[in-house]
Amino acid sequence: MTSHSQSPPLKPYLAHVRRNEDGSFEIHDLEEHLRAVGDLAGEFASSFGHPDWGE
Repeated sequence: MTSHSQSPPLKPYLAHVRRNEDGSFEIHDLEEHLRAVGDLAGEFASSFGHPDWGE
């Protein structure tokens, strides 16, 4: 019988945190942020024919 150990959950890395008007916080996850930046870079790079540069 083999035993499989589970890895501990990864810590969420934060791109930035913003305080809302009601005092609560909005967290922007780093991975989500970087993917969005890559998408935006691809949109800009598409103007000269290289949208893949944003990937």
